[in-house]
Amino acid sequence: MSTRISSTMFYNMSTTSMLDLQASVVKLNQQATAGQRVLKPSDDPVASANALNVSQSQAVNTQLQTNRDNASTVLTQTEGTLGNIITAITDVKSQAISAGNGTFGDADRASIATALQGTFQQLLGYANTTDGLGNYLFAGYKSSTQPFVDGGSAGVSYNGDQGVQTLQVDTNRNMAVSSSGQAIFQGKGADVFKTVNDLITALQTPISPAANATEAANSKVVFDAAFGLAITGMPGPPAAPPTQAQIDAATAAATPAQLQAATNDATVKQQAHDTDYTRTDFTPGSTGALNQALAKVGKQVDLEINNVTTVRAQVGSNMAELTALDNTGSAKDVQYQQTLNTLLGSGADDITKTLSELAQQQTFLQVAQKSFSTVSGLSLLNFLH
Repeated sequence: MSTRISSTMFYNMSTTSMLDLQASVVKLNQQATAGQRVLKPSDDPVASANALNVSQSQAVNTQLQTNRDNASTVLTQTEGTLGNIITAITDVKSQAISAGNGTFGDADRASIATALQGTFQQLLGYANTTDGLGNYLFAGYKSSTQPFVDGGSAGVSYNGDQGVQTLQVDTNRNMAVSSSGQAIFQGKGADVFKTVNDLITALQTPISPAANATEAANSKVVFDAAFGLAITGMPGPPAAPPTQAQIDAATAAATPAQLQAATNDATVKQQAHDTDYTRTDFTPGSTGALNQALAKVGKQVDLEINNVTTVRAQVGSNMAELTALDNTGSAKDVQYQQTLNTLLGSGADDITKTLSELAQQQTFLQVAQKSFSTVSGLSLLNFLH
């Protein structure tokens, strides 16, 4: 049984078929160019909805990675600056120890004071360090305000605040990326700028022989009246136990040699230190006053190094945490991308399949066009020749 097809029907059917094939070729070509199967929600509504959720999660993860990069940049600079501060403060301690050399004269100490003035300016510069955007690292929330200002004789003042800036570096983690400069440079009773300035002043003050003489003249040894012994000697039987006397060094000043010279058979035993500089005030410009200042600097510098080291340790801990979070974030991003590839048909297998279908549809279209051209050209006149 044969079916008669009119010319009109043939043209309509051929046109529809070729248009469908052309549309298929165009779509496959777009998919091949884009590298994915789902180009719009209507291609696969369920996959598109799921892909949207995954894309949003991936975008959040990308932003957190950006935050971690920014935090790492700031913390790296902060850690380096704190290291420089520790080096400078340690140099102050070394200079103070050097200044205690008994062979040094006023000129030697003045030279050390000049070097310490340069160290002071270094510390002030470190305290006012800025990041790449011009924000001060140690100003708290007031990052646009210079935190430390040298007021000369009034000392260095802090113009920042106690705030600590944070960045969200993970879904449930806000990390501190700034520190209060006051806590670092002037915290816990240890003002690094005052310490250096006081040391400079002490080293710039000449040692006066008259001041040392005054201290010697004012020195005296006091015994309790009930003791009942004279310092000129304590004779007794050879077999008798030695007699001991204790001198309160808090109100006395004398060398063991001086005390020994004033006795006959008495033995003077020195306890503790020759002089407790932390409990005695000396005449300005004397060796005692200088030694007192140097001892105080040693204690203050240790406190200041401890302050900076504590902050630096926290910064180092945060940097290590950022590294761990980066690794986790990278793993999440890989998972998100794999899920999107599956949902949108962006994998290597999907692209290969799309290219194969494109080649197939192009072949079908060429065949349809050739068939239409051949059939539409038939006529009874062809058989009359």
